[in-house]
Amino acid sequence: MSKINQFTKKLFTHMPLIKVVKVADLKHNPNHLKIQTEEKVVYLIHTIDEIGYYPTIIVDENLTILDGHAVFMAVEALGFNEIPVIIIENASEREKELFMYAACDTAHMIQWQQSNIRNPWEVKHV
Repeated sequence: MSKINQFTKKLFTHMPLIKVVKVADLKHNPNHLKIQTEEKVVYLIHTIDEIGYYPTIIVDENLTILDGHAVFMAVEALGFNEIPVIIIENASEREKELFMYAACDTAHMIQWQQSNIRNPWEVKHV
């Protein structure tokens, strides 16, 4: 089987589903890898409050968070009742573990456009 066919087969085995769920039904993953800082959660609270957008929370079929713990903490603090999430169904425990590593492992590879970085809340609105 070619690499493309293997990828396509895997993709359709775990085709993500977008669904609106109750925030109270989401479950923290005791095996999550990242430490969520207060600074990050506060940043997300400001972003969500100002523009109404937040990064996606990805969960398994049991609504256990695979990626997006800080976003969950922010929407919970803002009092959201429901939010859309991406649900990955039928993944093995090993695949879930690999997904969690992949979701955070690339952060150290990022190169920033230093000239474009600023604190958006310090910008004067005209």
